[in-house]
Amino acid sequence: MTAAARFVPESTSCVRLYSRVSFTVSATASRAEIIAGRQKDASEPNMNQGKGALWVLLQIPLLLLAFALPSLMSGRVLPWPDDTHPWRQTVSALAAVVGLLLLTFGAWGLGRNLTPFPRPRADGALVTTGVYRIVRHPIYSGIIFLALASAVRAHTALALLLPVMVFLFFDAKARFEEKWLVRRFMDYPDYQVRTAKLIPWLY
Repeated sequence: MTAAARFVPESTSCVRLYSRVSFTVSATASRAEIIAGRQKDASEPNMNQGKGALWVLLQIPLLLLAFALPSLMSGRVLPWPDDTHPWRQTVSALAAVVGLLLLTFGAWGLGRNLTPFPRPRADGALVTTGVYRIVRHPIYSGIIFLALASAVRAHTALALLLPVMVFLFFDAKARFEEKWLVRRFMDYPDYQVRTAKLIPWLY
C-alpha cells in the first residue's frame, strides 16, 4: 500500500474524531447554558407567565393579623404603662394620617395602571409624578404606616412586631415587583436611584 493510500483512511479517522469531540463540546456547552438559564430564571420573574398572585394571597392573612390582632391583644400581653397613653395616641393619629394620604394619592396617581399584582399591566406606563416623586411604592408605604398606627394605639407593646412584619413583607414584594419594572421600563433604574422605596426620603 502506498503512502498516499495510507494517508486517506488516517485523514478520514482524524476528521471523524474531530467531529465527535466538537459535538461533545457543543452539547456540553448547550447543557451549561440551559442550566445557567434555569438558575437565572429562578431568581427573576418570567415576563410571560404569572402575575405574582401568590404575593396577593399571602398579604391577605397578614393584613388581617396586622389590623385585627392588636385590638385582641390590647391590655393582655405586655401592656404599655398608663403614662404612655397620650403620646401613643398622638403617634398613632399622625401615622394614620400619613398612611391614608400615601395610600389615597398612591392609588389615585396610578389611575388605570393600578393592579393588585406585582406584575405591571401590559398597557401600563411608568408613573413618577405626584406622590411617586418622594416614594416608589406609596400604596405599600400607606399600609405600613396604617399598621404602625394600629399597633401603637393598642395597649400592648407586643403589637409593634406586626408593622415590622408588614414592612418586611412589602419590602420583599416591592423587590420582586421591581424586577419586572426594571425589565419593562428603561427609565426605572434611574428612578430607583433618586427616589426612596417605601419610607419617603429615607428608605
